[in-house]
Amino acid sequence: MRSHPAFKLINKKFIEAVDVLKAAYEQHPSKKKLFDNGVGVIISPNNKSKVGKIRKGEDNLNHYELLIFAEHFSIPIEYFYYEDLIFTFSFDKNNPDNFISKVKSKKPYSHNSNIEIDKEPSGNDNALNETFDSDKIDLYQSLLKTCQEMNATKDQLILAKDKQIDVLTKYNESLEKRLE
Repeated sequence: MRSHPAFKLINKKFIEAVDVLKAAYEQHPSKKKLFDNGVGVIISPNNKSKVGKIRKGEDNLNHYELLIFAEHFSIPIEYFYYEDLIFTFSFDKNNPDNFISKVKSKKPYSHNSNIEIDKEPSGNDNALNETFDSDKIDLYQSLLKTCQEMNATKDQLILAKDKQIDVLTKYNESLEKRLE
């Protein structure tokens, strides 16, 4: 088993989230109790004991399983990578089939801004609200601009390659006509 600090943090946050989910299911009168094996079947259908192995430190949660877990319970993926984020989970009082996942920061960030992410599984992408400080926004915009430039460069290369293929095709056709 790999013992990189990132794995340790992700595993710890995963187990914390599983414990929060189990407590919420236990408190809700119309929901069946949630066990580690039940979560294991969700993230790894062929290995229902996966959560128990992670809990004992015998295994790590792989990224694919993390994504499945986060998507299934509408947990923002950022939660698993930051020590200072807290996860809460509850069922909607009006509709027990819907649940509410929230992630909040334990401590404020610079400029007195907190990360607060609320996501409900309603399919509404606007339910995800994030507040970042200006440095993070600038970094994100810089990365986005670089990606857009790379995509534009890729498109230009594809067009140039298409033109080159057209020229070579025409040249081959002209050679074939000369040979006839």
